[in-house]
Amino acid sequence: MATAAKKPVAAKKKPAKAPKWRSVPHKSTVGAAADDARSELTTLGEECREIVDNASEGLANTQRIQTLGETADTLEGLNEVDIPEKVQEVEVEWTEQVPYDKRRGPSRDTRCSNAVQCLQACAEALRTWAEDAPDEEAESEAHSTADELDEIAGEAESLEFPGMFG
Repeated sequence: MATAAKKPVAAKKKPAKAPKWRSVPHKSTVGAAADDARSELTTLGEECREIVDNASEGLANTQRIQTLGETADTLEGLNEVDIPEKVQEVEVEWTEQVPYDKRRGPSRDTRCSNAVQCLQACAEALRTWAEDAPDEEAESEAHSTADELDEIAGEAESLEFPGMFG
């Protein structure tokens, strides 16, 4: 008796995991965007400082608390940037990463990265604007402001925000 050949059973594919983050485009002026990004970095510094200041004696010397202390120090020491009036209304576009799950807010690291992206986009927008600036003074102000924004972004970009367990 001939047996019928069994058809191979196809392996079930695991459904692809939904992405956790999505990119959200933003459009604003350099003055407003830079102020918002700087404000976010200040808030992050305050949050880190609060964690460090409220750490119990047993946790105060852990690597996590020391790293958060260094991060707070850096964020608290960032320079304020005075955006000249001539360039405050320059338009800027950038994207931010936000979680798909609206019940969950972005991590401190993501919030910092979003602020850095914004500052870098502002600096690039100012450099582009400076190419057609109405006069040399405006061009110079745009370039010096862009350099200041890049400096802040560079400092913030190197920061660490350790999680709860590391």
